Formats: sequence, structure tokens, C-alpha cells
Amino acid sequence: MQTAPTVTVDDKSVPVTEAETPLLNITLPADNIFDQDAGTQGLSAGHGWVTLLHPLTPGTHTIVIDINPNDPDTITTTIVVKGQ
Repeated sequence: MQTAPTVTVDDKSVPVTEAETPLLNITLPADNIFDQDAGTQGLSAGHGWVTLLHPLTPGTHTIVIDINPNDPDTITTTIVVKGQ
């Protein structure tokens, strides 16, 4: 079982939701990442985590993503929202 990452915006926790697709039939294009012939058929599924934010107010905001609570590495990004 995978643990959900934690996400904060300006030091406030925001909800994180798991998203997953059903099993999908795929046909690979030429020059695909699997190094298979174009037209090769297979199955694929997608899995990830998503957080939806209301529009941020103008100013500087810091978003911190902690992917694994047992690992000290985090992803931090600072964005600037310009006013109208």
C-alpha cells in the first residue's frame, strides 16, 4: 500500500486524493519508450495523486510536497501570482 504524499501551501495542509484509471487497451506508436514495434498492443493503467487548489491570491506562495514521510527529501516550489 502506498502512502499519500502530503502537500502544504503557505504552511497550510491541503487535501490529496488518489486517482487511478481502469485498465486500458493501448496501441504503441513508433519510437515508444518500450522500444517495441509501432502497432504493438498492450494494457496500461495510470496512478497518481492530485490536489485541487482554489485560485491563489496575488503574491508569493510556497508549495511543499513530501512524497515519503520516512524520507527527508521534499519538493519545494515558490510561485508568484500577479494581480489583475
